[in-house]
Amino acid sequence: MSTAVKTPIGLTFPISHGPMGYFNQSFDVVDQVKANLYLLLNTKKGERRFNLDFGSSLWDVLFNFNNEELQSILESAIKKDVKQWLPFVNIKSVTVGNSDEEKDGYYVKISVVFTADNVGITSPQNITLVAAQGNI
Repeated sequence: MSTAVKTPIGLTFPISHGPMGYFNQSFDVVDQVKANLYLLLNTKKGERRFNLDFGSSLWDVLFNFNNEELQSILESAIKKDVKQWLPFVNIKSVTVGNSDEEKDGYYVKISVVFTADNVGITSPQNITLVAAQGNI
């Protein structure tokens, strides 16, 4: 009886210690696409050395006045950045709301539902970001 060894396909984010070494790794496409999307949306443009265009413009508009226009502005920013950097990911919806951690109004929860048909992710997947004034 042989035991198949799974081959890692990338790192998960946020970076943490994993059971097989220094960094936690992903072994399936769904986890890796979620990690890539998480990394893109949590990177400010200009932050990545040698590729200053990489990142999300989400951080440029995140703490505008929280009114009825903020939802559509954030959704548009996320869709634009994903289309540029992860064109195989199809954004189905973006929801902006208050975080459960909200203490003083400086937290925003962003939920992104997506598919990626080209890599076999046909059922909607979800990632949630909690953006706080101190972590941008």
